[in-house]
Amino acid sequence: MIGATFAILTWIGWLRWAEIMVDFGREVYLPWQICAGKVLYQDLASYNGPFSPYFNAVMFHLFGTSIRTLILVNLALLLVTTGLLFHLLRGFAGRWTATAACVFFLAVFGFGHNLRLGNFNYVCPYAHEMTHGMLFSLVSLAFLWRYVRSGRVRAVLMSGVATGVVGLTKPELFVACLVAILVGLAGTWALGRRPGGVKTGLALCAGIAAPLLVAFLLFLTAMPARTAATSVLGGWPAVLNRSLRLIPFYAVGIGQSEGGANALRGLVWAALIASGGLLVWGIGHVVRRRGWPARPFAWLTGLLAFAALSRFLLPTLWIGVARPLPIVLVAVCGVTVAGVADRRRDPTKRRKSLLMLCLAAFGLVTLAKIVFTVYLGHYGFVLAMPGAMVSFVWLVEELPKRADAWGSSASVVRAGGVALALFVLVTHAGTSIISLREKSAPIGAGSDRLMALPAVAQETAMVLGLLESSAPRGASLAVLPEGALLNYLTRRPSSVPYSTLMPAEMAVYGDRAVFETFCAHPPSQVLLAPRPGSLLGVGRFGADYGQALFNWIEANYRVVAYSRTDSGRQLPFPFVLLSRPAAAR
Repeated sequence: MIGATFAILTWIGWLRWAEIMVDFGREVYLPWQICAGKVLYQDLASYNGPFSPYFNAVMFHLFGTSIRTLILVNLALLLVTTGLLFHLLRGFAGRWTATAACVFFLAVFGFGHNLRLGNFNYVCPYAHEMTHGMLFSLVSLAFLWRYVRSGRVRAVLMSGVATGVVGLTKPELFVACLVAILVGLAGTWALGRRPGGVKTGLALCAGIAAPLLVAFLLFLTAMPARTAATSVLGGWPAVLNRSLRLIPFYAVGIGQSEGGANALRGLVWAALIASGGLLVWGIGHVVRRRGWPARPFAWLTGLLAFAALSRFLLPTLWIGVARPLPIVLVAVCGVTVAGVADRRRDPTKRRKSLLMLCLAAFGLVTLAKIVFTVYLGHYGFVLAMPGAMVSFVWLVEELPKRADAWGSSASVVRAGGVALALFVLVTHAGTSIISLREKSAPIGAGSDRLMALPAVAQETAMVLGLLESSAPRGASLAVLPEGALLNYLTRRPSSVPYSTLMPAEMAVYGDRAVFETFCAHPPSQVLLAPRPGSLLGVGRFGADYGQALFNWIEANYRVVAYSRTDSGRQLPFPFVLLSRPAAAR
């Protein structure tokens, strides 16, 4: 079932997962330039950890520099991620539940595209640090689970190594992974079967330090010690950057702009879902008390629950169904802590409760960034995934067991949980498939071919033609404020470290530093892309942000060409290609 789902979703979305202008271009540009000899944080700017660009550069070196290489490698990593999920879920759930959860993961998260804007999936992610960080977090938890069962300190060491690799990706995932590991070790010691706490703690610390030390030593070969140490920190400066969090796009995306209202919405959603659960429990109680056959009523309950969800949540409200996830995970953590601490329970069941507690704690901490606006798409394709997996198991397996103990029908309660899970799967996967199939026009050629919306493909073809006809082959090119995939497709690198200069990058790197870098290393060509900032809550580049750089470009470059339609008509918001006069070079 898992393999068939993977194959079908791969076929449906083949070459359609990426966005041309947004984010994914940076994910191709950085490893391409690393392969060309440039050094991250010295010749190339990034506010994420160093692991992913260098890993992708190694893949390019081994299998060829192409978008197809990146897609195939990411598909292989997605398979590994799915296998790790199955292994962990199988530790406390039945085989069929773990299988269904993995199908749910692939359909909703792995190949997700339920926003018109892509890049929030595991095949062509907006930041590989997210998907790589999640993969190694699961590796860390898998080694922790081995330690819980065997007591071997070597497993803790390997768990620490995986956690250290996560530290080279995204800070939020590193913190979540570390919390989950510490919860697991504390729970193991609470079971009273694993002596040698100091030895275990040292093994964990040594494991975490090892990847960080290796990264430091590698950077030390190309830069001073202080800069190398800063480079290992990766994304932490961005996390601590207050101006970045004030950008409206991020304030809205993580729910801080309307924290109180968003918290209230989460409570309302939780109350609605709890009310539906109580209704299903009541139906099961009546069925069991009266001795009616459980299976027919389970089918009827499931169908009615699915119909009710479809009637009241479609066409727009379904996107908020994951808002109560933090509340659910807090409840799960409370119940599992009690299960681990109960010395009267069977030790095997206590260990299973501990594994569930670790996954629930991991999922709860990953949600911290989006706690007020939890969606299964957008950032939630990684951050909400662990919590959603734990909740899935509770819906279809744990709650039915407890309902049976509390006097209701396990079959009826399970049917209600399956109906909710199926509704979430159908809505998210359905909208993803519709969005993916709309991308019917090709861009690029050969192993760099991608599919895009026809209008986007037409515009991109115009720009590529403009660059081929008006920009010299050996010239350096800066695409502003974003569009690094155009650099890659035309094989024209930039002379400055910045592959993207949207408001987030300007906030992290600083307007003055960016301006001085352009003055010191001016590119031969500049392509101004008509990238509106309305989605980010700001205006256009040069008008509402980056004014000093824009004015410098106007003063030192001359317009060479505009993008035009096939009939020669100039577009209302064209791409503008500018060239630096030869005398100024």
